[in-house]
Amino acid sequence: METTPFDTALYTAVDTHLETTLAELAEMVAVPSVAAKPGSPMLLGAEVVAQLLTKRGLEARILPTAEGAPPVVYAEDRSAGVDAPTVLFYNHYDVQPAEPLELWDGDPWVLRRDGDFLFGRGVSDDKGHISCRLLALDAIKAANEGKLPFNVKVLVEGEEEVASVHLPDWIANHSALLNADVTIWEFGGVDETGRPEIICGLRGIAYFELHAQTIAYDAHSGVGGSVLPNAGWRLVWALNTLKTRGERILLPGHYDAVQPPSDADIELLADMPAEQEAFMRREFAPADFLWGATGVEYQRRAVFEPT
Repeated sequence: METTPFDTALYTAVDTHLETTLAELAEMVAVPSVAAKPGSPMLLGAEVVAQLLTKRGLEARILPTAEGAPPVVYAEDRSAGVDAPTVLFYNHYDVQPAEPLELWDGDPWVLRRDGDFLFGRGVSDDKGHISCRLLALDAIKAANEGKLPFNVKVLVEGEEEVASVHLPDWIANHSALLNADVTIWEFGGVDETGRPEIICGLRGIAYFELHAQTIAYDAHSGVGGSVLPNAGWRLVWALNTLKTRGERILLPGHYDAVQPPSDADIELLADMPAEQEAFMRREFAPADFLWGATGVEYQRRAVFEPT
């Protein structure tokens, strides 16, 4: 592929702004914004992100979701004009807990560089992606006479790691803010070989909790093990009704909306690189994949099968 003058200017700008971007990433990593942990400084996490967006000329606002819940950061730059396309970025500033801390080589809330690798809670999910998008905006403006050729909207939530419990209602109440020509989700990067990846879709999540109580309080097995009903076994039997030994999920309606891959999809699967399958074998060391899947069949099940 031929490199254009714009490409050269873009890459130069990335190199120029990289250290500043890493310093900003360190600011975000330093905030232990764990949505699942009560008392976490979630508002501070939102404020740091809003400041970084404002620094780039976006009009940033911190908007509430529900009382006591982490807020949403919304920002926009419409300077490209009404005739220009609009890009909406989605990210999140909350992170998973850092425990167990003893498995870290350093403080998880302090960004650490080791060669080409960065370490710190949230670097890969999702504060590092926020930094990458900020760097992309910086580089595009630098290569384009200080202007963006498109309008930008940014939504950064604080509850992605707890299933975005308040985001649907927030979106319903603020849908007018989110009109865009394209939305770029939180992920993106390169695979093990350095090949850039663009993820065009993800499977959702469905879960439920089972609770069972059969007696007033825990009993010693020597006293009641043979005469009292055991809640643990009730749960085991319940779980046994959810899936067959052939890995078929038995929840009513689970497969109703699943669309089989088209012939074009199968052709694309055949062209997908095999590195992911090799990575899964190496990383998790299974005796084999389910159904002995490999090649195109592995790709089909990995991409199109509900889980």
